[in-house]
Amino acid sequence: MSDPGPYTVLMNFDVFPQTKADIAEFKNYLVGLTHQPEFKSKGIIVNAHDIAEVESHKHEVLQCLDIVMGSIQCKLNEGHKFKAPGSRFISKRAKAKEVVYKTIRTEILKLYPDYLFNVGETTNFHPDKNASDLRCNRWTLPYKHWKFAPKIAERNADYVAKNK
Repeated sequence: MSDPGPYTVLMNFDVFPQTKADIAEFKNYLVGLTHQPEFKSKGIIVNAHDIAEVESHKHEVLQCLDIVMGSIQCKLNEGHKFKAPGSRFISKRAKAKEVVYKTIRTEILKLYPDYLFNVGETTNFHPDKNASDLRCNRWTLPYKHWKFAPKIAERNADYVAKNK
């Protein structure tokens, strides 16, 4: 089956906290992806005028996404364990983020009961292990996420986290 493409990608980002020059460079990078072989072969097009900045608190879906991503970020960075200096307690906000994360995790585990879910790693569960090409079902699974990490990464040994 051939792809019926072309596909135009519309992107709505939360307001960028960078300079106009940095934003223009980022948008040019995204538009440049159109010329990559992987994008060209699938007919994926990214136009500069289809990249927008929005205020997420004015859009219900983006606000929900902010809440979900905030809870996951909090879990990944152990924010659910953080106590303010001089306090014996974890903040109500951090507790709420942990509740949201646990709810999301519970729902994911309902989809895949025997799966050992780890939010910090790419979801590698394939319910149809007999499929000739396991990549073919990646878009039909009810849930999947990817860990985005550079192939070549270098750790800064001098870096000290602010909240440790």
